[in-house]
Amino acid sequence: MDASLEAGLRAVVGHLRLDGFNARIGEDCAYLGIGEIALVITWSQFQPSPSGSAYSAALEVALRVGKDALLFQDVVANPGMSKEEAVSNALLNVWLHGDLPPILPLIGGPLLPNVQVLRKGDTLYCSPWVIYSGPCQYGGSQCEDFMRFIQEQPPLLTIRELLAREVDPKQFHWIKLFRSRSIHGFDEADFLLDGEPFELGASALMNWDWLGMYKRYSFRQFMVLLPEDF
Repeated sequence: MDASLEAGLRAVVGHLRLDGFNARIGEDCAYLGIGEIALVITWSQFQPSPSGSAYSAALEVALRVGKDALLFQDVVANPGMSKEEAVSNALLNVWLHGDLPPILPLIGGPLLPNVQVLRKGDTLYCSPWVIYSGPCQYGGSQCEDFMRFIQEQPPLLTIRELLAREVDPKQFHWIKLFRSRSIHGFDEADFLLDGEPFELGASALMNWDWLGMYKRYSFRQFMVLLPEDF
C-alpha cells in the first residue's frame, strides 16, 4: 500500500479507537471494528500546488462488506502540506465526519446526534424513503449566515421530486451533494448517486437558489435512502 494512503487509513483507525471502536489496520484497508467491514481506497490522485509546497488529494473510497462487495462509494478531497496530510485530511475531515455518520446505524453502529432520520410526517419527508441525512459540511468565511440559510432552504427540498421520479424506489441508495459558489462567477455542483455522477441531480443543485453572499462558499452532505418497507 502507498505510504501516504496507509498514513491516512491509520489516522482513521486512531480516531475510531478514540470513539470506542475496535478498529485496526489491514493489509489494504482500515477495519472499522464492526464485523469485518473495512474502509478501502480504490483510487487516488494528488495535485501539487504551483510552488510544490502543498498537495491536494482526491480519493475514491468505499466500504468493503464481505469478501468483494463494495458499498457507499464516494470521492473525497482535501489539501495538506504533504501527501500524507492531504490524505488524512480527506479521510478525517470529509469521510469520517461527513460520510460515515449516516452509514453507521445501518451497519450495526450507533445513531449519532448529528444524523437526522427523515420519515413520513417530517417536513423533509421524501417518499418512498426513510433518509439518514448526514451532517452538513460547510466552507466559507461567514459560515454562521450560510448555515442559517441552509437550515431554511435545505437542498433536499430542491431534489426530492427528482429523486421520487428518477431513482428506483425498491432499492436502497446513497447520495453525495456538493455545491460551491463565489461572487466572482465560480459555480459548480456535484451529485453522486450510488457512487456515480448523476447529471440530473447536479443540474437540480445548480438551480438551488443561494442567497447573495461574498467570497466563496461550499456545501457538502452525504445521505442514505432506504425504502420504507426495506
